Amino acid sequence: MGDTRKVRWLTVTLMLVAAFGLGACGSDDEGSSEGGAAAGGETAEAPTGEDVSVGLALAGPRNDEGFYQTNLEAVELAREDLGFELNVVDTLEETQAQIEGLTNLAQAGNDVVVAGGAAFTQGVESVSEQFPDTTFVLSGGVTPTEHENVRSLAYDWGVPAYVAGRVMSELSEGGTIGVIGGAEAPPSTQSVAAIKAAAQESEAKPEVLETTVGSFSDPAKAKSATAAMIADGADYIYAFLDAGLVGSVQAVEESGKDVKLMGPVKLRCEEFGEAYVGGTTLEIDGIIDETLAAYADGTLEPGVTYLGLDGQGFELCPEAQDDQVDEIAGEVTAGIEDGSIELPADVRNVRPEYYEGDE
Repeated sequence: MGDTRKVRWLTVTLMLVAAFGLGACGSDDEGSSEGGAAAGGETAEAPTGEDVSVGLALAGPRNDEGFYQTNLEAVELAREDLGFELNVVDTLEETQAQIEGLTNLAQAGNDVVVAGGAAFTQGVESVSEQFPDTTFVLSGGVTPTEHENVRSLAYDWGVPAYVAGRVMSELSEGGTIGVIGGAEAPPSTQSVAAIKAAAQESEAKPEVLETTVGSFSDPAKAKSATAAMIADGADYIYAFLDAGLVGSVQAVEESGKDVKLMGPVKLRCEEFGEAYVGGTTLEIDGIIDETLAAYADGTLEPGVTYLGLDGQGFELCPEAQDDQVDEIAGEVTAGIEDGSIELPADVRNVRPEYYEGDE
C-alpha cells in the first residue's frame, strides 16, 4: 500500500483496437501553430514527434487540482517524451463553447485535438465530422458513433467510488452519508450510483443523501450542498468535484463537526488538511502517452480504449491511514475481482464484460 496505503485492484488489459495515423499541433498556452500533417484515413503520413502539434481543450480550468489539470499534466508528460507542440484552451463549460473550442483548435492546424472531459462528447461527435483530417482524442467519454478520426478513452468512475462508498458506509457513526455529483455527466452519475449501491450492499446500510450541483468547478454550489448534507446528519461525504471541492472543504471546516470528506481523481491531502481524508484516484499518464505515441508513429486506430480497474484506485491521506479502512477496501476490491460483488449496470462503464471475467 506504500505511504499512502493505496488500495489497488484487478489489472485490466488496456485494449487498443488497432492502429491509425494521427497528427498534432500547438504551443504551451492558448493559440495555434500553422501547418501539421494530415491525420486519419489513408491520406495521413506518420509524422515524427517534433512534426506534430496537439491541441488540448478542457471543460474546466487547467489548474483545478482535479480531472482537468490531470489531463494537462498527462499531455505535458507525453510532450516531454515525444517533443510535439501544444496549444491549450480551458474553462469551456458550455456546449457551444466546447464546440467552438474544438473547431478553433482544428482550424488552427492541430493534428490531434485532445478533449478533456465527458462533457465534450457532443462536441467531438459533431466537430470530428467537419474535420476528417484531424484526429480527436476524447479523454473520459465515448462518442455514440464510431468515427474514423476519433479515439475515445473511457474511464471507469463508478468502481473506485463503489469502494469509497463501502468504506464510508461501514465507518459512518451517525448512519447517514452523502454524495455530491458535479455536472450531469457519466462521471457524476456513475459515482452517485456507486455510492448508493455500496451503501445498500453494506452491512450498515446507511441513509444516502445525494445531490448534483451542476458544475465540477463551482465552490459556492459545492459549499452550499455540503453544508446542507452536514445539517441533515451526514458524517462522511464523497464529493465528485474538481475546483469545486474547495467549497466542500470550507463547509466541513465551518461546521465544526466531525465530518470526513472524500474526493476524486487525485489526493489533495496537503492542500486541505484534516477535513479531507482521501478518496479515489485516476492515473492517465500512461494511456495518454501511449495514445499520442501511437498517433506519432501511425499506429493509432479509431475506437475505444477502456481504462478499467487498472489506473484507478482508492487511497487515504497519510494522516488518515487506518487498518480497518484497509481491510474493508481490500475485501471489496477482492470481491470485485473474483466476481462475488456484482456491480449494477449504472455503476459500471460501457463495457460490463470487465466484471464477467473478460480481461
